[in-house]
Order: sequence, then structure tokens, then C-alpha cells
Amino acid sequence: MSKLTLLDLAKASGNDKIIGLIEENLTYAPEFKVVPARTIKGTTYKTLTRTGFPSVGFRTVNSGVTPSKSTFKEQLVQAFLFGGRVEIDKGLLQASEDGEDYLKSVEASGVMQQSLITIGSQFYYGDVATSGFPGLQSLVDSGLVHSATGSSAGAGTSVYGVKFGPQAVQFVLGGGEVLALSPFREETLVDADGKKFPGEVADLSGWIGLQSVSKYAIGRICNITTQTDKGLTDSLVAEWLAKFPVGYRPDALFMNRVSAFQLQKSRSTVNAVGKKTSEGSENWAPAPTESNGVPITVTDSIVSTEAIVA
Repeated sequence: MSKLTLLDLAKASGNDKIIGLIEENLTYAPEFKVVPARTIKGTTYKTLTRTGFPSVGFRTVNSGVTPSKSTFKEQLVQAFLFGGRVEIDKGLLQASEDGEDYLKSVEASGVMQQSLITIGSQFYYGDVATSGFPGLQSLVDSGLVHSATGSSAGAGTSVYGVKFGPQAVQFVLGGGEVLALSPFREETLVDADGKKFPGEVADLSGWIGLQSVSKYAIGRICNITTQTDKGLTDSLVAEWLAKFPVGYRPDALFMNRVSAFQLQKSRSTVNAVGKKTSEGSENWAPAPTESNGVPITVTDSIVSTEAIVA
């Protein structure tokens, strides 16, 4: 089944302005390159999660089986209102060496960049208390949390494994569209002292949520630190992946640059005479793109200042 991302949905909408703004800023929020998304007409919808299968078994000739049926749990998925605003002094527009349209495009790109970065952070750390959608940290089931046993207070980080799809994890975009940026319009702006001046403004808005249906769709390695033997290794990932039931292996691993470097370093070797082989090449592993067969996405949205999980 095809898995459409935020950019794919923007392209399907035919909104060239939004397509360009998303494309040029995906570098800062790589989550949107890989996490699938779907649009809904409203801002909420209900999904069914199977909690039990029909009973089956062998039977003897001329004897029947007890009839049964699947059981399901209903879950409400909600999108939350997200917005941003661009304000430009009219005088600055008139004085722009490259023209008004260029300055507007720079500001439009800026608000989209910050929006994707903010939503990317929400993907991991979000909570309903912030008026946004809950993130992976609060959605992960305790049975799929694995500790690297680091203990440096306030200096931890995490790696997340996520399975994608309608019965797993995906972004939800309400109102039937992706983030939308309004045309610029003239308005009276107000400075910090309440004094007015002419300007032009544009608003970015949209409804966005995160669906996580199965408790096996998210896993977390926590308490990764820079302490000796408390960093990320392939062995640690393999030990953690063994917690996932067959059929629920993650589609992607999300980690920050610190964890990616630790993994790269753990794969590198140094010989007795230094860091180079007899052929003169360094014994340094390439930047990791996968671990235990699961693709890696490196992001700056996962911080290295997390609290240690008890």
C-alpha cells in the first residue's frame, strides 16, 4: 500500500506555493520525508483497532466449531489547530533591493521552516497539555521502552522506532488540506509601544494530529548518554528490537546526530599502528543509514538534554 507523506499530499493538492515551501524546508524536519500522512474532511475521526480474532481450531469429522467474531476497540483521532503569521513593514518592502516578492518569499519560507521544525519536535515531545497532539514519548507503550542505562542527569537522549500505516502511526491533516499560507494583504501593524505603521501580513494555518493505533507501533531506547558504554550500538538496537512482536518491526529509526555518531564510532576500528590501514585508508565506518536492517532518519528535533527515565 502506498504511503503518502506531507509533501505528497501537498503535491496532490496542486498548490505550487505550498509545495515549494515544504520542499525547500524538509532538510530541517526530515520526519515529513518518511512519516505517512492522510487528510480528513473534519478535525476528528474514529478508527477501529482489532483487539481479538475469531477462535479457530481443528475439528473431528461430523463435529462443528464454536462460532465467534473479532473484537475491536474504537479510538478517537484528533487534529489540532496550528498557525503562524508573517508581518513585514511596508517601508522594508519598498526598500528591498530584490523586490517585494523576493522579501515575501524569504519570510514565507521562514514561517514554513519554523512550522515544520515545531511540528517535528511535537512528533516526539508533544503533549495534549500544550494544545497540540501527543508525541511519541507519551504514546509509547512501556513494554517497548528499553534503557541504555545512562545516568547523566539532564543529558540523555532517545532513539525511536516507528511502524507506519493506517493501523500504526501517521500524521492526520484536518480540513482536507495541508498547511496553507494565505496571500499577503495590507494591514496596519503595531509596534511594542502601541504605535501603528503600514505593513503586509500573511497567515499560515492548518489542522494537524498524530494517529497511533497499535501499542506495538512505537518503541523507544531511552537513557542514551555520552558516558562510557552508554551510547548507541547495533547490539543495543538488536536487543531492543527483540521486544517487538513478529510483524511489528519498525519501518524507521529516528535519532539525533549524537546517537548517529555513537553508532558510527561503534562500527569503526583502529589498528595497532594508528587510524590507517597499510593501504593508507582510515578505519572509520561510513555514516550509518540503517541498524539491524531498519532505515535511520537523523533529526535535530530529538534533543540531548532529556531527563533520565527511572
